[in-house]
Amino acid sequence: MRSSKKNIIVLLLLAIIMATFAVQPVSAEPTAAGMTADLVLIRPLSIATTAVGCVVYVLALPFTVWSKDRINAAGKNLVVAPGEYAFVRPLGEF
Repeated sequence: MRSSKKNIIVLLLLAIIMATFAVQPVSAEPTAAGMTADLVLIRPLSIATTAVGCVVYVLALPFTVWSKDRINAAGKNLVVAPGEYAFVRPLGEF
């Protein structure tokens, strides 16, 4: 019971942190704090999201295999978009 409360608190804190970064205006130069937060928090979460997206994509294949458009949309939204956010985006640019 205690570990589930801790998990909920951690998830809420991460949601608040991510929401805070989402509202900040985009600056031309990434700051040191933004780069650090990106490296320590956002990148690992993005990589985890990509991994979960891969698993969900494979699980969704039986339902999307009947249409080329559906399978492409599922792959783009579940694997490609989080992967690009995690690995292609420059450090500190949100």
